[in-house]
Amino acid sequence: MKKKLERLSLEHFIKKAMEIESKREKLFLIDTGDFGELEFKRPTTKEMLNYIDGTSNSVQTDGEDNVISQDTEGILDASKELVYQCCSYMQSTELRESFDIENPLDTPVKIFGINKTNEIARKIMGKVNGNNSIKKATEEIKN
Repeated sequence: MKKKLERLSLEHFIKKAMEIESKREKLFLIDTGDFGELEFKRPTTKEMLNYIDGTSNSVQTDGEDNVISQDTEGILDASKELVYQCCSYMQSTELRESFDIENPLDTPVKIFGINKTNEIARKIMGKVNGNNSIKKATEEIKN
């Protein structure tokens, strides 16, 4: 026998939504390797979608999920933007001036390198359960 679902009042719905939101991590630490743990902020929905779009649009697969081609520059662009937006250190004018970085979005790659920037971006998305969104977006694109 199926359990009958109770209809939530708007008041209870708002309360539940606020409860869920309050449990989300707003700031978290990520091990960056040589630099140790750094603090990152939770990306906005737009920042997460930009990353998901940038990475999923950069990989072409066949019908059996085998990678046919990969735009590594597109993946890196999405990663460095996410890392830049989520780490206040990357947004430091002093840091950019110290390394003579013209484009602020190039800061993560200059500091961490290509592979570590990609890895940190994946860790950020993992912290906010964004990896499931990436898989879903990839599946939708394939279909």
